[in-house]
Amino acid sequence: MKERWILRGLFVFGLILIPIVYRKQPIKDWILVFLIKCFYSWFIDSFVVASKQISYPVRILPHIFKIHVLFDVFLFPLACVMYNQLTYRNNTFLDIVIKVFLFSVPITLIEVWAERKTKLIKFRKNWSAWISFATLTLSFWLVRATMGAIRMWNDRNVHNSVEEV
Repeated sequence: MKERWILRGLFVFGLILIPIVYRKQPIKDWILVFLIKCFYSWFIDSFVVASKQISYPVRILPHIFKIHVLFDVFLFPLACVMYNQLTYRNNTFLDIVIKVFLFSVPITLIEVWAERKTKLIKFRKNWSAWISFATLTLSFWLVRATMGAIRMWNDRNVHNSVEEV
C-alpha cells in the first residue's frame, strides 16, 4: 500500500515540476527533449524488462504496461529536460560530462532505496545499481547528443535558407 502512495506522491511532484521546467526558453527544444527521452526510455526499459533484468511489481497500469510508465514517460524525461536546460549554454565537454552526475547519482540512490525497501522495482539476474547508474548517465548524454545534432542540423538549414533568399 505504501508503494501506491509513493507513486501518487511522485506523480504530484512531477506535476509541480512541469510549470517550473517549461518556463525557460526555448520551450520547443524542451518539448523535443521530453519526447526524445520518452522514446529512448520506453525502448531501453522495454528491452530490460523483456530480458528479465528488472521488474516492477507495483506500477501504474500494470495490465497494460510492464515498464514503469510514471518514471519512463514522465519523471525521467522531466529530469532530462532539466539536465538539458542546465547544460544548454555549456559548450565545454567537461561541463556536460560532470553535470550529468547531479541527476544520475540521486536517481540511482533513489532507485537503490526503492529496490531494497519497496516493491516498486526489483533487480534480477546480473542487474545492479552500477548498471542502472551507467544506463541513466549514458541516456542523459544520448539525449543531449541527439539534441546537439538536431540543433546543428537546424542551424545549417536556417543558414542555407538565408543564403537562398
